[in-house]
Amino acid sequence: MSPEWISELKTAASRCSNRHSLALISQIPETYHDLSQGLTDLVHSFDFEKIVQLCVQSTSDID
Repeated sequence: MSPEWISELKTAASRCSNRHSLALISQIPETYHDLSQGLTDLVHSFDFEKIVQLCVQSTSDID
């Protein structure tokens, strides 16, 4: 996913927004079903801090 998408997911998770997070996750291509499912599970268990950590890690891997 693009850096912009990751940033938007990080913002949504930082705000603990189920709806926005799930809307973004729904944009993940089906070929990445495991990623999509894992993030969805984190949203449903309200583990937004973990999503933020994954976004930060992902963007640091890009740099």
